[in-house]
Amino acid sequence: MQLAFSTSRTSAPRIVSWSPPLDGGVKLNSDGNSQGNIGLSGFGGLLRDSFGIWIHGYSGFCGYTSILNEELLGILYGMKLA
Repeated sequence: MQLAFSTSRTSAPRIVSWSPPLDGGVKLNSDGNSQGNIGLSGFGGLLRDSFGIWIHGYSGFCGYTSILNEELLGILYGMKLA
């Protein structure tokens, strides 16, 4: 699956791709967001099967924490669902 998108009106579109897991597998994609390093933070992610079909999505609020901590919390939460 490939998508083309632009992050601003002046930049050129870029190709973003997603590779499915092996047959019968599940892939976890997770990301975090923070307003500064030690700031209001959150995370989100989703689980998809080997056909790219959405299984489960999640999001959470971390409060005030570091960028590394919120990224790791997002992965941990996703791993608990998988």
